[in-house]
Amino acid sequence: LIEIAPGQADTNATFKALSVVKTIADEVAAGTTAFAWDGRKDADNAFVPGGTYTARVRVDDHLGHFTLEFVEFTVEEYLPSQSASSTAFDQKYPDIFGYDLVWQDERNGNWDIYYLDIQTSVVQRITTNGSSQERPAIYGDHIVWEDNRSGDYDIYLYTLSTSTETPLVVRAGDQKYADISGDWVVYQDNVSGDWEIYAYNIQTTEMVQITSNAQMQLRPRIQGQYVVWEDYRFGLGEIYQFDLVGRAETRITNNINNQTNPDLYGDRVVWVDQRNGNRDLYQWLRSTSTVSQITTTGTDEAQPALNGDKLLYTDYIAGLTDAGLSLRNFALSYSIQLTFNPANQEEPTISERAFAWQDNREGHWQVYYSEGLPPISIAGDDVKVDVGELVTLDASGSYSPDNRALSYLWALIERPVGSTAVLSDTAAVYPTFTVDKPGLYVAQLQVDDGERVSAPDIVQVLAVKLGDVNNDNVLDMNDVAICLQISVGITPAAIVNLNADVNGDGRIGTEEANYVLRQLGY
Repeated sequence: LIEIAPGQADTNATFKALSVVKTIADEVAAGTTAFAWDGRKDADNAFVPGGTYTARVRVDDHLGHFTLEFVEFTVEEYLPSQSASSTAFDQKYPDIFGYDLVWQDERNGNWDIYYLDIQTSVVQRITTNGSSQERPAIYGDHIVWEDNRSGDYDIYLYTLSTSTETPLVVRAGDQKYADISGDWVVYQDNVSGDWEIYAYNIQTTEMVQITSNAQMQLRPRIQGQYVVWEDYRFGLGEIYQFDLVGRAETRITNNINNQTNPDLYGDRVVWVDQRNGNRDLYQWLRSTSTVSQITTTGTDEAQPALNGDKLLYTDYIAGLTDAGLSLRNFALSYSIQLTFNPANQEEPTISERAFAWQDNREGHWQVYYSEGLPPISIAGDDVKVDVGELVTLDASGSYSPDNRALSYLWALIERPVGSTAVLSDTAAVYPTFTVDKPGLYVAQLQVDDGERVSAPDIVQVLAVKLGDVNNDNVLDMNDVAICLQISVGITPAAIVNLNADVNGDGRIGTEEANYVLRQLGY
């Protein structure tokens, strides 16, 4: 019996003070010494957060004898991440382009815009004005944000290469939620009394009023020539698109429920959709004009951020008060939960190089980032084989969430005493080895995507002499007799090796007797 709990303990008394999250109970075969745990809890099958854990191991012979051992180990978060610039003050609303990360930061007593070059770890304060500068967006050499130094919110621009700040759109009313792609900046503007969507060209100074509707249009996003936003002209939110080249508007959704928070990249537009009673993520493909559902969990998903074939979003798998992050890879057709910390991870942003979010695990909002996901090593299923058999290991299930090419590293980390078994090729996808002694063989696999190395995975190979039910390493008529005794309900005098069954059902009977007879030439 193995019980796993977060925290440290080395006695029964100290362990009882911990809360057990996982229990593994098994009838242990002779020679079996390794167990695998995928990090999930028994209660809700959710992954545990990182930290120190203790396993209490109880071995019982069912005759009143048992022993206890306590094993301390560390669980690491799957997603490698770090704070952009740790402070005691709030940081919020990050945006990322390549390795360039920006956010709003309260360390100076007001909201300022800060910048991090992830590759050099250099942090730079962009704004020094004593008013509030909020919700930055970055593209290439330019950062834009909303700025209230004039008493209402205007749009300002900063050029990294020249360290130059420029008032971009300064006029009556509020201009907010700026986004930038190439030379175009989009924003929402209430100069006319209601929120409309505008675009401004940095190079030509052209201003384009994209919408002119009495109802609200909010949260514009831009990528290339296309702008999307949430639009309330028919009541609840709908998703619209505008083509800055063709100067044409397209209504993407036509549903009586709420559709909000759009984002876009290439051919794809994504948004939050409440047509099923909860918040799901949906998509529209421009090339086919088709709408389809992305998430079907029954829980809530929000705040989609799209780049290439990757969709990063906020999930509520652990409940509406515990926001986490998940990733959908459209190219590889998989979704994966990224964070399991009981704090909140929100407002994700993603580039082709890294992604970032705001996180309150330190008791206040801080911006965290990750340069990508480690690959996943999958060493295959445990097997039982006959002594002398050639075993083929299988790493083909391993993969890179970032769709990178993998290299493989196998190691035979455990084998029976006296065994000289070796792997045919430690770098192969399908290495082989011959089991030359009865007992347990444990092979470990790690994969490398050129950026990161995976956590190890193991596969166990239990080698037995099939049919050797009395475990004397000889197939003879004594084994046949024991098998036949068991098949008719007679308890044999010898201790029976259940691992010697020939069909993997853990039972001894006529099949094992017939197998031994065939091996003896009958």
